[in-house]
Amino acid sequence: MEYNPAALVPMVTLAAAFMAGAIAALTLIVNKENKISEFRQAWIDGLREDLANFFSASRTCTRAIQESRLEFKNPMPIDEATTARLRHQVAECSYRIKLRLNEIKKPHIKLESLMTESSTFVSEYFSGTTDDVDKVLSGIEIAAKQAREVLKAEWERVKKGEFAYRAARWLALALIVIAALSIWIIASSNLKGTPSVSMSEPVAGHTPAAAATTPSPPHLAPPPSVSQSK
Repeated sequence: MEYNPAALVPMVTLAAAFMAGAIAALTLIVNKENKISEFRQAWIDGLREDLANFFSASRTCTRAIQESRLEFKNPMPIDEATTARLRHQVAECSYRIKLRLNEIKKPHIKLESLMTESSTFVSEYFSGTTDDVDKVLSGIEIAAKQAREVLKAEWERVKKGEFAYRAARWLALALIVIAALSIWIIASSNLKGTPSVSMSEPVAGHTPAAAATTPSPPHLAPPPSVSQSK
C-alpha cells in the first residue's frame, strides 16, 4: 500500500501552525516567569541584607551596653550618637523586613515573632529592666536561625522555578508528543485508505498493447569467391 503525500499537506500545515502558536505562547510565559524569578532573587538578596543589619546592630548594641556596665578594662568605644544610630538601624531594618515578609506563611510569621521578641529583649536590657545578657543574645541567635530557614525555602523556590514556568515546560513536551502522534496517525490512515497501483496488474478497462515484433533481416547468401588469376 502506498500513500498520497498531497493528502498530508493540509494536516501538516495545520499542525505546524498550531505548534507555532503554542510555542509563541509558551515563550511569553517562560520569559515572564524568568523575570519573576529575577525579582524574587532580588527580594531574597534585599531580605538577607536587612536581616544581617538587624541582627548585627542588635548584637553590637547589646555587647556595648554589657561592656559599659561591667566596666571592662578596654570597653567598646560607643557614645550616645552611636547608640542612637544603632537603635535607629534596628528599628529601620525591622520594619523593612516586616514589609518584605508574607503574613500568611507560617515560617514568615514565626520569624517576625522571634524578631519582635529579640527586639524586646534588647530594649529591656538597654533600659536596665533585665541584666541577663545571655537571654538577649540567645533570642537574637534563635531569630537568626529562623531567618536562615526562610531564606533557604525562598531560594529553593527560585531554583525550582515558578509554577507557571514548570507547567509550561510539561505543556511544551505534551504538545510535541501530541503533534508527532497526530502526524503518525494521519499518515497511517492515509496509507491504509489509498490503494497501490502495480505495473504488473492491468487496470480495469485498459487492454495492454501487444508487444511490437521486429522482423528479422533476410538471410543473405555469401558473395561468390573470386579466384585470383595467375
